[in-house]
Amino acid sequence: MAAAGAERRGAMQRMRVLLGHLAGVPPASGPGPGAGLRAAPCGNRAAADSPDDVVVVHGRRTAIGRAKRGGFKDTTPDELLSAVMTAVLQDVKLRPEDLGDICVGNVLQPGAGALIARVAQFLSGIPETVPCSSVNRQCSSGLQALISIAGGIRNGSYDIGLACGVETMSLRSAGNPGDIGSSMMENSKARDCLIPMGITSENVAEKFGVSRKKQDAFALASQQKAAKAQQMGLFKAEIVPVKTTVVDDQGNKKTITVHQDEGIRPSTTLEGLAKLKPAFKENGSTTAGNASQVSDGAAAVLLAKRSKAKQLGLPVLGVLKSFAVVGVPPDVMGIGPAYAIPVAVEKAEHTALYQCALEPAWELQRYLNTQGTKLQCTEDNAAPNSLPSLVIANDLHCEIKWIQVFIARPTHFIHKLSRINYTYFALAFASELKCILT
Repeated sequence: MAAAGAERRGAMQRMRVLLGHLAGVPPASGPGPGAGLRAAPCGNRAAADSPDDVVVVHGRRTAIGRAKRGGFKDTTPDELLSAVMTAVLQDVKLRPEDLGDICVGNVLQPGAGALIARVAQFLSGIPETVPCSSVNRQCSSGLQALISIAGGIRNGSYDIGLACGVETMSLRSAGNPGDIGSSMMENSKARDCLIPMGITSENVAEKFGVSRKKQDAFALASQQKAAKAQQMGLFKAEIVPVKTTVVDDQGNKKTITVHQDEGIRPSTTLEGLAKLKPAFKENGSTTAGNASQVSDGAAAVLLAKRSKAKQLGLPVLGVLKSFAVVGVPPDVMGIGPAYAIPVAVEKAEHTALYQCALEPAWELQRYLNTQGTKLQCTEDNAAPNSLPSLVIANDLHCEIKWIQVFIARPTHFIHKLSRINYTYFALAFASELKCILT
């Protein structure tokens, strides 16, 4: 009888936490950024825990700055990366030398690519004995870094690693394709790889019937959720304040601290969005108001083998269960989630997810349904704690509605886990790469 009563009380507590989350109740304050980093087991899931599980320990990100005009416009990627690396290690009091590997997702790579990762590593006080690498899977690069670290843990190469992502679009241009051979232009699929992302957005809109009206409505909802979440302080625990220097047009330098996302515009209205001209195509539907901003930022997530996390006394926020990579036509790359999400879900053996963390999925739902998936993503599951994909975004993935911000979205949901007791959730953010955690 006592056991049954305890179980009922536990169920009621989980329900209160969940209802508070859905109502937008901010997290309880704690002594520091790492406060509340825990995940309570739901139901009988704890019995299925394995010491070999790949678990999510912690994650932090910078604010997302407006490229070329924001607080990070003069900040180098290694500085941004070092800030989040340092914060993650300090929050959980992990010795840098305990890391088994570091992997950094980055698209606009300066030099040989691994340079920024290695420089940031040393700036964070991580010794040279810890290896590092960089990966580029376009807009999925941050998630690919996460999966690369998870793969190393699964195959026994190491027990704990740091997955990161960084992009500094202020200092790099995504518009120059570099050297192009004649054979590339003769192959239609290869040639499609040169299509500007804004045009792929238009292609998806035309092919799948996503109207300008729908895009503007989603943009407004994204801005409203972002503004509400920011006002409630829901992003505060995940953002690392970064002290940096900005230079004005006259060459004058000023020291500032960037601690809030810069793309959030609470005053956005449907009327204002409707007045904007198409940005990429005459009579098109993608505008500066319903597409993502060009951004600067970085994030880092700490993964570990469950037994290692237990040994070191580290928090466990979730378990990485599966991921999927699915190729799609480059001229409509925005349909990637419709193919990859069901694969990741099937691999995880979860056909019913409580929440689909791909915020723009309601725009994608029609297409998902045509593919026969059972995923049901509704807007009721999201506000205001879901990360507004349009606002806190990176223009490297400028299709209809969703942008992968390095690894920043997984970081957001990791902090979301410290406030709620979800049993299942999906990390589904980029055009091709999807992850499932429980």
